[in-house]
Amino acid sequence: ASDDTVESLIEDLQTSVPGLTLVRPPSRSGRAVFAVEPDVGVIELAAELSHNKKIAYAEPEIIDRAAEEE
Repeated sequence: ASDDTVESLIEDLQTSVPGLTLVRPPSRSGRAVFAVEPDVGVIELAAELSHNKKIAYAEPEIIDRAAEEE
């Protein structure tokens, strides 16, 4: 995909990273959660993704708690 939509970025990532699966679509904050195959080097992948100008933040492992819905 060549446009700058979130959907095209997700499609580009899934094409370029074998086994990348979207677990949670982008929230209002823009954070999306992905899973990768066990043999993928997540530290190296996060470092590579952090250089992508379309990605603001890439970390190999995040422990986070979503805000509770009221």
